[in-house]
Amino acid sequence: MRQIWKSWPVWLGTLFLLAVIAVNGRPSVFTDTDDYYDQGRTVVQDIIGTWKPAPVLTDPIDIAEAAKKRTAERFSLTSMGARSAYYGVFLYAGVAIGSLWLVAAIQGLLALWPAWRLSRAIAPRAKPWTFVPVSLLVAVGTSLPLFAGFAMPDVFAAVAILCGVLLLIYRHTLSRRAQIFNWCLLSLALSFHGSHTMTALGLAVIGAGLMVLLKADRRETFVRASLITAAVITGFAANALYAQSVKAKWGEELRRPPFLSARVLADGPGRNYLREACSSGTPYILCRFRHQALDDSDKILWSGTAGIGLFNRLGYEDRVALGKEEFRFAFNTVLHDPLGQVTASLQNWWWQLNLIYVEDPLRNPYVFLNDRYWGDTNLPLLIPNAEKCKTDRAACRSRLRMDPLRAWHTTIFVLAGAFLLWRLVRGEVAQAFRQKQMSFDQDAIKAMTAVGLLLAGYVINAAVCGVLSGPFPRYQARVAWIIPLAAAVVAQRLAKDTPGQTWDALRAWGLSLFEQGLRLARRAPLFAKILDLLDPAFMRFCVVGGVGFVVDGGVLHGLVWFAHMDHFTARLCSFLVAVFATWTLNRLWTFKAQAGRNHAKEAGLYFLVQGTGGAINIAAYSLVIMLVPSLGHWLVIPLAIGTAAGLMINFLGSKHIAFRHVAEKAETLGQ
Repeated sequence: MRQIWKSWPVWLGTLFLLAVIAVNGRPSVFTDTDDYYDQGRTVVQDIIGTWKPAPVLTDPIDIAEAAKKRTAERFSLTSMGARSAYYGVFLYAGVAIGSLWLVAAIQGLLALWPAWRLSRAIAPRAKPWTFVPVSLLVAVGTSLPLFAGFAMPDVFAAVAILCGVLLLIYRHTLSRRAQIFNWCLLSLALSFHGSHTMTALGLAVIGAGLMVLLKADRRETFVRASLITAAVITGFAANALYAQSVKAKWGEELRRPPFLSARVLADGPGRNYLREACSSGTPYILCRFRHQALDDSDKILWSGTAGIGLFNRLGYEDRVALGKEEFRFAFNTVLHDPLGQVTASLQNWWWQLNLIYVEDPLRNPYVFLNDRYWGDTNLPLLIPNAEKCKTDRAACRSRLRMDPLRAWHTTIFVLAGAFLLWRLVRGEVAQAFRQKQMSFDQDAIKAMTAVGLLLAGYVINAAVCGVLSGPFPRYQARVAWIIPLAAAVVAQRLAKDTPGQTWDALRAWGLSLFEQGLRLARRAPLFAKILDLLDPAFMRFCVVGGVGFVVDGGVLHGLVWFAHMDHFTARLCSFLVAVFATWTLNRLWTFKAQAGRNHAKEAGLYFLVQGTGGAINIAAYSLVIMLVPSLGHWLVIPLAIGTAAGLMINFLGSKHIAFRHVAEKAETLGQ
């Protein structure tokens, strides 16, 4: 009970995640959610069925229905090998006890727990409450809440990475009970999907290699890598045990769709090899479909349309035969055109790395509920308020839109990556590297090794999913949140250890970048003449204006898309926030305001000046939206036009009215 109380930031963070899910509307489902749920229900019913005898059917109709159900279940064995029965049991139990909301709460809690333990390990001197802003950033600035509320095992890909990093780098900081729980959570995550297992294996190899390179204790390195390997073996063994139980029940192997065949076909080398092999008489089941496009792995596997789909249009025997020839076909494709396949796989890897936006968790359940096939599955039982969603397309669509979320999440992701890069090149790690004194025993080296492994997990996940399944946004967005998490935890450590030096260094680094940019610009004669004509204060004012533009745009989009304010009220609120931010930066940098000045008077004059320019700004913004209503979906354009309209008024007023005392003092010193 005491440990639960000490972990209160995790519980609060889970509430943040649920709040974002509630703002979006509800937990979300996918087509595969039905398969997982049905599989979990079957397992639970089989377990319960062993405790009581099966009912004897006498009614011919019941016997016919049972036979039909058995045939359908046997047919499903050809694809259910790609689904984890363990996640199915988890999903079925969560819905049976509560609803999808309970599943979302548990998934969010299990995702934040290793994040919390990692923050305590990297920043041991930080107060527990400092994890609250970390979890708030993760909730409002990343994809985590949407995947926590997604009834699919995707969120556990990042859980596996976090747990793996904890066991590899910070095992010594965990109590025995925490180590057991962390290892069990890792094993559970690995049993939920095969891609998680491959990512964990890659992480173990890289982590052990880094520890050896940093001269960590060899025995301890072996123990930590063995823990990850044991979790991998446990995940494999659990799924193998389920496969054997299925074979014992049905007398048939549990199989998976031919993902590798679909991948090499969609990549191109597989299509070339198929045409050549079929022409020479090689007996592939795929030869029946060699005249189709076969350029989209998703359609190859799941489309039921003639001339487009493949796997979903085959009968039971052909599906089994297709699965048996999968490895032979993929292997021969690589032998036929190794360079072409390697090039295609690397391209898939690269594209997967860049696809970090949320897509599938934002789907409108109306689509599933009114589909002729999916509307007759378990999905109507799982979706909250399914009856309302079925009749009203607008009622249940996601309130969060994909394009604004993509811009927002990408901005947070890029800023987090830039911060981690800055810390790597400016911090203790770079200093230790220059002095050739890098050791795994140093706390800073451990922290950055952990961050490096989180980045490695992100890259490995892209390789596993992109190369084997093909680039899909969902596969990378599910783990993209660990990068902002890593940046927030590193900032948490810095804020506690060296707050003054940290922020001074950040400010000095920003000024240094600005000055280097000016020097580079002056190398071009045209830009040099333009810069000579411009007031240096005006250039600094423009930089601050750029920061204000980002703040303005961020608050504006948040109020419009998340709080559902109208465009004009939201613009007024965002403008006030941006004015306060730019006043602070202009005072500290642009006009270098002196201490001792009456802040209230100066702020009042500044707000008055900005109000004049803001009136022009907002008027231009409103006019553009009224003239071109479609720009209401692209607010950045009218926002930029409004900002440009008020720029000169704001600068002249700021220099000669709000910060007039600074200019006068500069002139006095010059005399």
